[in-house]
Amino acid sequence: MVNIKERCYDSKCRMYVERGCSTSELSRRNCCDIPLIQEHWFLCDDIVKLAHNEDVLVTGISGMDATQLQMGRPFGGCALIYKRNWNCSGATLKAKCGRLCACIISLPSNVRILVFNVYMPCDALYDDASLQIFIDVINEIESMIELHNDIDVVVVGCDLNTDVNRANSLHVQPIHDFCDRQSLQLCVNSPVSQVDFTYEIDFSGANSHIDHFLVSENVFNGIQQYVVCCDGDNLSVLFKLSIDTQYSVNNTGESFVSKPSWQQAKSADLQRYKDCLREQSHALVILVDALVCNEFECEVHCEALQTYYSQIIDSVIYCADRTIPMSKKEAKAG
Repeated sequence: MVNIKERCYDSKCRMYVERGCSTSELSRRNCCDIPLIQEHWFLCDDIVKLAHNEDVLVTGISGMDATQLQMGRPFGGCALIYKRNWNCSGATLKAKCGRLCACIISLPSNVRILVFNVYMPCDALYDDASLQIFIDVINEIESMIELHNDIDVVVVGCDLNTDVNRANSLHVQPIHDFCDRQSLQLCVNSPVSQVDFTYEIDFSGANSHIDHFLVSENVFNGIQQYVVCCDGDNLSVLFKLSIDTQYSVNNTGESFVSKPSWQQAKSADLQRYKDCLREQSHALVILVDALVCNEFECEVHCEALQTYYSQIIDSVIYCADRTIPMSKKEAKAG
């Protein structure tokens, strides 16, 4: 989880990264403004349950396919939460990769922060497949950064699943190259950093530093705190950065909702939409008995057809959300 903290008329921004935090724990930690949660284990339609009250908004991605039987231990997904009364607007960015979610936070001071929450594949010494996934995730982050070139600050909260000091890891050099290309700094390199490790194995005592924050070079010197909080085998990382903003006195309930923009869709987008919809339709069971029923007011088949209709609509929405470019529309809660 990553959180951004900002007090009224204060210029301090805190971020907090943690894994597997419950909604009750989020509620207890009211000091958090933008929690970035990893391994929430919710299906896509249930991610909104992370909003422990009406004062926060949630965006995220699930690592599980709701149409398939879940077996073993799949990737648990990422989510980002921010407070409505932070006197800012948030725009969710659509990610093709199931390992990251992103949001642009626009502050009243006109500062725009692009925040990523990322969960990388496990470290590898020889696994080229894992390396390719790692690089693909980095490439998508880069493409999103370059697409939104009006951003003032980039913050990447991530479980790299690799220690950047491992000389033999296939993942270390790509992350350093990524930082060089995008002018990002590892916050652990800040003079104020007090983070030695973020993961510890209980039975052996072995530890490593796999959870990180990356931040734009232009605000690197503004890091005021970088510490860990002990909450289990994965230590939570607290990141405090100086950014000007303020709370609004009253919660206006305003937010931005992303919806598919068919006007912006290109041929490749439409083809992906068709492919996705075709795959989803194969999972639907055609109600032959209902279609051939001659009883005009058959309640049994009427209910079945209504369910079938709902499944079709859900499939259409599911595919559009994942393949069609999104546009921002202002919405009001309630």
